[in-house]
Amino acid sequence: MKTFQHSVRDETGTERLAGALARVLPRQAVIALHGTLGAGKTRFVQALAVAAGVERSVVVSPTFVLVQTYAGRQPIHHFDAYRLRD
Repeated sequence: MKTFQHSVRDETGTERLAGALARVLPRQAVIALHGTLGAGKTRFVQALAVAAGVERSVVVSPTFVLVQTYAGRQPIHHFDAYRLRD
């Protein structure tokens, strides 16, 4: 498994990173985002989904349902494991 860590300074950087990743990710890729509340994790998923052909407005945090699935050129499964303990 390959790992990659990258920090961005603002929302524009988040959008650029997500767009670049969307162009090169293999179909079965898994991305794990770790950060505090308000760190921009959902914003990253929104930008990634838009780059995959999903309407931005449908991409919301799955905090209360644990997973959201978005249909673009390939499906995106957006999990929130915040409340999971094990």
